[in-house]
Amino acid sequence: MPPEDGKNSRTDELPPDPIFAAYPVTVDEDDRYPTAVRFLGGASDRFANLVAMCKYISTEAPTKTDLRAWFETELDARESTFDKQVPFIEDLGLISLPEATGVVYLTETGDRFLTALDEPGERKYEILFDALRATVIGFDYLLARLAADPIPLDQLDTILAEAYVDYQPDDAVAIKHYTWLLAIGYVEKHDGAYELTDRGRRAFTRIQPTQHADETEPPTPEAIDTSTLTDEEQRFVEQRRRVRDTAFRRRVRAAYDNRCAICGRNRTTPDGTPEVEAAHIYPKGAGGRDIVPNGLALCKLHHWAFDSGWLSMSDEYEVLVTDAPDQPGYAEFSELEGTTLHLPANESQYPAVKFLQKHRRLYGFTAE
Repeated sequence: MPPEDGKNSRTDELPPDPIFAAYPVTVDEDDRYPTAVRFLGGASDRFANLVAMCKYISTEAPTKTDLRAWFETELDARESTFDKQVPFIEDLGLISLPEATGVVYLTETGDRFLTALDEPGERKYEILFDALRATVIGFDYLLARLAADPIPLDQLDTILAEAYVDYQPDDAVAIKHYTWLLAIGYVEKHDGAYELTDRGRRAFTRIQPTQHADETEPPTPEAIDTSTLTDEEQRFVEQRRRVRDTAFRRRVRAAYDNRCAICGRNRTTPDGTPEVEAAHIYPKGAGGRDIVPNGLALCKLHHWAFDSGWLSMSDEYEVLVTDAPDQPGYAEFSELEGTTLHLPANESQYPAVKFLQKHRRLYGFTAE
């Protein structure tokens, strides 16, 4: 039954599976999307439509304009559908879209997906599911819940909500997860509930985590020792890293409207590609997370200055400059001292103070 107070509930009747130890997650601190995005077609033809698009990209090497025309003509889709759904396939790590002009191509994962179509077994579904679980919160959790018991159709959103601390998906959000699972044959509807298929149970067995039940947070891809992983596990970790990089860059640029947070400039190449880059406040190599509050949109000069220790920020979002008057560049950078950052319109995307403090400590700044 849904919890009466509307909050997420957990039950002691769940099987002692390590997957549950990693949930619920906090959306603001997880670099994956809280919800999936549809792809053209219902559960019965979504997989075939995705295959058709990947084959077209592989054989024709289209421009983004060509792919849009094919998508709208061959799949009978509206223009707005392309803009919403095809970038999600890029986020899954199957394709790479140019920012302006240029050729659309399959990634290494996309190539493996197409190759697996001609192979016996379930590898093609495994590749797509690994892409989904690397990009979107909740897929592992749903398989674990379904492995325990069928999920009644009237509890779809309630069950999925248990995967989150601070996010309450509505019905439209929940069904997107289940439709993808239907499309790859991992679940089926039976007697008013979703049940795992035999293929889904094999998938659940395959993704069983090796962490101990008392671990509350799974390691980030950067923290994993890949020397101990199988080839399949290494590919999944590398795919997760690529997905994170792409999503982080896109989210940070969008949050700052493609403007440098320090100088406020918005420059593009002649073909419209933004100059601004997504910088980590607390460096990724030191364990910094790929979330917008740990990011800044910076022009190339100020990205270099921020990462090299010339610049930092106070808790009040004012620029700090290293006191090095004898070094070339100091005169230019010193003019920025005390200026206020150009911040996102959404306050929840502001730089997190804890990351700014870590950056100042890392580069020898003193908090004011």
